[in-house]
Amino acid sequence: MNFIEKLSAAQQRNNSNLCIGLDIALVDSPLPLLYADEPMLPFARAIFEATHDLVCAYKIDLAYFFAEGAAGMVALERITQVVPDNVPLILDLGCSADVAGAQAYARGAFVQYRADAAVLWPQGREGIVDIFLQDPTKSVFVEFPSEEPAYTFHWLNRWQREYVAGRVGLVAHVHKVDGMRLLRSRCPNVPFMMRSGDVAHHPAIRSYGPTKSGIRPVVTVSREVIYASKTEAFAADMRAAATYVRDRLNETD
Repeated sequence: MNFIEKLSAAQQRNNSNLCIGLDIALVDSPLPLLYADEPMLPFARAIFEATHDLVCAYKIDLAYFFAEGAAGMVALERITQVVPDNVPLILDLGCSADVAGAQAYARGAFVQYRADAAVLWPQGREGIVDIFLQDPTKSVFVEFPSEEPAYTFHWLNRWQREYVAGRVGLVAHVHKVDGMRLLRSRCPNVPFMMRSGDVAHHPAIRSYGPTKSGIRPVVTVSREVIYASKTEAFAADMRAAATYVRDRLNETD
């Protein structure tokens, strides 16, 4: 199953376009987990157990694990082994690299850490996207500066010609409504990722988020869900927060 098939299945099964970001920081661990020598893995397990039936994907930002040194990188490897098999994993690399660096990033993301898709910010090195797409089961979401629509269209048009629909997605800026409208009209089958903020009830998500083929946008929300509380009831509070966001995203009026 490729990424877009796995994403579509999770969206339909869970009636969700909520993607929870695992932006885990050791210093912010819930109080019940502070006893652990390494609380990042048990915290991630708790996130999966509390929310796996509410999400369409999980996203890991590499920066949070890199910041914790060796402990963070070991935790990252362990966490990616226990992500529910039927929920896609997106690894946010935010990278701009030369060819050799991109090859290393791609192997790390897709082989070592078992991601289904990656988020890239190529910043003038858009050719590296091809490296990440060598495995036909994987996809990427590319972030471009919102003030450069012509440059964005140039690359999206090329990727749409060269790859099947869904292999290249775009990080869309939900508060740039006119830009989203134009993007969707020009790129009807490019999947959108939208980052959090108070976007759950934003009309642009409903109006311009879905592709023509019915793939819903991936809306990433992190700390407001995973750190809903740090008490003994943190898992239940996390689930309640995730349910609230998921349901707001599904509102139609």
